[in-house]
Amino acid sequence: MKSLNSFFPDYGTGCVAKVAYVNDDVKIDTLVEGYAQVKPNRILMKEDFLFDIASLTKTFTAILVHKAIERGFFSLSDSITDIDPRFIHLQQVTISDLLTHSTEIWTNGYLGDVKSKDEFYDLLFHSYVKGTQHKYIDVHYMILAVLLEKIYDLTYREIVVRDIIEPLHLKHTVFQVSKDDSLVSCNYQIVDGKEVTSIVNVPHDTKARIAYQLGFTTGHAGIFTTASDLLKILISLMDGKETLLKRETVISMFQHDDYASYLNDCIDAFIHSHGLTLEETEDIHFKLQNLLQKLEDPNDFLSQVVKPYNYVGMRYQNPFQEITTIPFQTSEHTVIFSGYTGPIYLMDFDQKIIVLVMTNVCHTSTKERSERLLSTIHMVQTLYEEAVSKK
Repeated sequence: MKSLNSFFPDYGTGCVAKVAYVNDDVKIDTLVEGYAQVKPNRILMKEDFLFDIASLTKTFTAILVHKAIERGFFSLSDSITDIDPRFIHLQQVTISDLLTHSTEIWTNGYLGDVKSKDEFYDLLFHSYVKGTQHKYIDVHYMILAVLLEKIYDLTYREIVVRDIIEPLHLKHTVFQVSKDDSLVSCNYQIVDGKEVTSIVNVPHDTKARIAYQLGFTTGHAGIFTTASDLLKILISLMDGKETLLKRETVISMFQHDDYASYLNDCIDAFIHSHGLTLEETEDIHFKLQNLLQKLEDPNDFLSQVVKPYNYVGMRYQNPFQEITTIPFQTSEHTVIFSGYTGPIYLMDFDQKIIVLVMTNVCHTSTKERSERLLSTIHMVQTLYEEAVSKK
């Protein structure tokens, strides 16, 4: 595998990367580079080190939701309050809305400031719809985790163990870590010019960290795992063996709405609100280019367009390169998902290739989130293009 050393230390300190070729058998290439920690002491990266996977925890939650749909507990179109009446303000919100981040939901207060588990859940139960626009929000997957707890009468952690960890025989996926665990560091991040030195053996995400300290996991972040364990989960979604989910469920969960129609509506709304006129056309690509050429700053429009999510909360390849999270050529049926702390994966279902990069871009970092994300996407691109060339 190609080295990723050129990305370190500017955009992280090290990585464990894996590429899986999922055919009748599964071939896996592994790359281990750099450091798991450079401060206060240098620790070389090792393949079996644990990572705080941040938002990749949502992959676990989405799998569990689709498993519950398989079992008949609810459907994508079911209202949240029909499943759990405690969410008194979410009567019009559906399971589908939460999975795809299709509505903007807020809480009356910041969940990262609560002092007790009861206060945390009280805020969550009083969540409300702020707007109908698509918006990526952690609360969506927190609510999904609570719904799972409600239908099973189990904790989120117990459900993950029963329905993911045990069926796949995962060895290193945990919710709590100790000082003796080999955990890749996210500490010593520079935020607003100050060095953060308190993120040791706890989740990086503030809301997940509060939940962690109160003894529970929320469904949006907070799981620790290794590259090998996480890759097993991703392979199970591609190999057709139905270890976790039926084939038809996997096909359903990776589908998504018609993005061209959504983009067309966005363009029409924008030109109407700005008093613009465009040449009549049925070609949405031409229409988009025509609009962007009329604008002094194309970001005036592009910044308002939400990038798409499927029914697993992953972004997918779409034909509009101006508005995509995968800024390089892949097959049509490709998804990508990243966590704030660095871990990122790409799944190309046509090529049967999975690229997973576990890295710690927060550790000692002074870079902005957008810069760090673009760097991890480029790491994935480097390995993906090499993988395709080998086929």
